[in-house]
Amino acid sequence: LRASSAHLVKDARKEALVAADQAKAIAARLSDEVLEADAVQMTAEVRARAGDFAAASQAAEAARSAYAKAGAKRLEALMALRASSTHLAKAMAKQDVGRSLDAAIKDGREAMKLGKRLLGGDARQIICGARCAIARALCAKGDHADALREAGEAMSTYEAAGDKPGEVLALLTLAEVHAAA
Repeated sequence: LRASSAHLVKDARKEALVAADQAKAIAARLSDEVLEADAVQMTAEVRARAGDFAAASQAAEAARSAYAKAGAKRLEALMALRASSTHLAKAMAKQDVGRSLDAAIKDGREAMKLGKRLLGGDARQIICGARCAIARALCAKGDHADALREAGEAMSTYEAAGDKPGEVLALLTLAEVHAAA
């Protein structure tokens, strides 16, 4: 997977995909479901960076399912959040906008649901990150009131926890929604 990440940094996407496929094959031979899901997650990352959002979404869903099967709840929730972000990026690229925004909201809500099963900072990061992703999708759909509510909830949670980087994320989301309203 490190080789795949290095290729991705160099913008050598074909090589990154080959390395991720090799990593997946090795992980499968080792019967390591989490490592195998990590390799599929890298495929999703490469595809998203290339603008191939359909393939990125499929890979993210496959990775999420693999993490679920392996019992890796935190990683499953993170992949749901990743899927939401991928759908949002697809909508921002003007590809199948309505359906992409709906999928971003759906996957964001799934990430929140999964995040609520976790404890501590991981749960807060996933839930609030999902709220911000949902807020951005709602804003793009023109539903500014609900977008403000979601971003405000994220802001309140981050403030209560003293999470300053999280507050910045929520404030940027709030600014985006206010600018669009």
